[in-house]
Amino acid sequence: MTISQSIGNLKEIRFLHLEDNKLDAQMIQLVLNQLDTKIKYELVDNESDFKKALKTTTPDIVLSDMNLPDYTGLDALEYLNSHMPQIPVIVITGSIEEEVAARTIQLGAWDYVVKERLHRLPSAVENVMNLKIEKEKSNRVSKLNQNILETTPSAVFTVDTSGTITSWNKMAETITGFMADDIIGENCKTMRSDICINNCLLFDPERPPGPVQNVECDFLDVHGNKQFILKNADLLFNAKGEIIGGIESFVDQSEKVKMTKELQEAKNKAEESDRLKTAFLANISHEIRTPLNAIIGFSELIADSENEHDAKQGFFEIIKSGSDQLLSILDKIMQLSLIEGGDVKIDHKVFDLNILVKGILQQHKTNISSKKLKLSLVQPEELSLNSDSTRISLIIDNLMENAVKFTDEGEIGFGYEANNDSVMFFISDTGCGIPANIGDKIFERFYRVKDPAHLTPGSGLGLPISKALVEALGGKIWYESEENKGTCFYFKIPNLYIKESINPITYSVLHMPSNQFG
Repeated sequence: MTISQSIGNLKEIRFLHLEDNKLDAQMIQLVLNQLDTKIKYELVDNESDFKKALKTTTPDIVLSDMNLPDYTGLDALEYLNSHMPQIPVIVITGSIEEEVAARTIQLGAWDYVVKERLHRLPSAVENVMNLKIEKEKSNRVSKLNQNILETTPSAVFTVDTSGTITSWNKMAETITGFMADDIIGENCKTMRSDICINNCLLFDPERPPGPVQNVECDFLDVHGNKQFILKNADLLFNAKGEIIGGIESFVDQSEKVKMTKELQEAKNKAEESDRLKTAFLANISHEIRTPLNAIIGFSELIADSENEHDAKQGFFEIIKSGSDQLLSILDKIMQLSLIEGGDVKIDHKVFDLNILVKGILQQHKTNISSKKLKLSLVQPEELSLNSDSTRISLIIDNLMENAVKFTDEGEIGFGYEANNDSVMFFISDTGCGIPANIGDKIFERFYRVKDPAHLTPGSGLGLPISKALVEALGGKIWYESEENKGTCFYFKIPNLYIKESINPITYSVLHMPSNQFG
């Protein structure tokens, strides 16, 4: 008895035969011996020996009688179908009704042979072995495909023609957050991708033939967060060439989109910084020339012996004012240089804040008086602060200078108050205010508010330097402002040592909301 080439290449075929009739078993073994392939045959006649044999060896084919004293072929089929479905079963029986035959196939029998026609057994074995080999090949391919799907860096899923998801790999779970068990059986619109809701490219009859390639789109993940992906898709066909669904793969582009956005923002910021720096250089040239011209010009007037003594005294004061202005500009440039070079060193020490403030206010007294502004001061009776007095003095000085500069009438408010382990300061004014659309740009280096009504001098460095120093001290700075009504800057810094009286002294009423210091 010949057998197909693929089966003939097998070294042997292992049979496990469940049969209680010894004569029938001998007849069947004789038929099997006619095969061109070596066979290994084992006979069992009860349930216990049958299951024991399956534990010790894995047969290529199980042959089973239908009726045994305490066990049936249907029982054996049910057991194999549950525990070892990969083993083919051929039912061999004396007679079989059509209904019973259908039942055996339903339970997993691969074929059945009537004992009166045992000449069919070799061809049944050949068919079963060929089918088993093809299934094993198919399983290997299927397993390989599954391994590829589960290890690919792309998310992959399939849908039927209605858009219902039929498979979902691990990377799809990772990218979207939707688990396979939860999303298989759901429509792909579950992810609420605009491109799927408004126009499903894959099943669009108007699109050009061929796969969908490199389409950028976005969708909402399981948490409702927007994800950006690059997708590819194609149709799936059956053997008849009919469309049965589609397969889609996509990779997460969210990080790339984020980086692109950050690069664009960095580019815009660099361009803006370059523009501001150019404007700063032009402005600072003017700012430096103004006091220098005053110093040079009035120095020449002093040298002229014809000028009276009283006039010369006035010239001296103008020269001193110009010199102070020039030193202030140069100091700000030096401070900015130190900050950008990361060379800001904080020197903590305990000092009397009230004494420090008194000296700062004395420096601004002339400018405040010359503009006929009122000064409102709120401070505790006594407050020792453990911080860097030089840096704090510079911050207050910059903010006071800014407040006086942009206030033509009204008052300047200044104060501070200790709260637990920190101290909060405020400097307010009733000046022109800061437009609402500027926001934190006011703290950017070289930035200056364009206000034609107030052509005020300045380098645009005071606020950026103040912000950098406040942060270097471990604090934060912010402001509140309303155009044409005024601005109040606040900054809060930590204090490692506080000694404060319970009742602060208020020298006059502050015009800004006092509940900021609750």
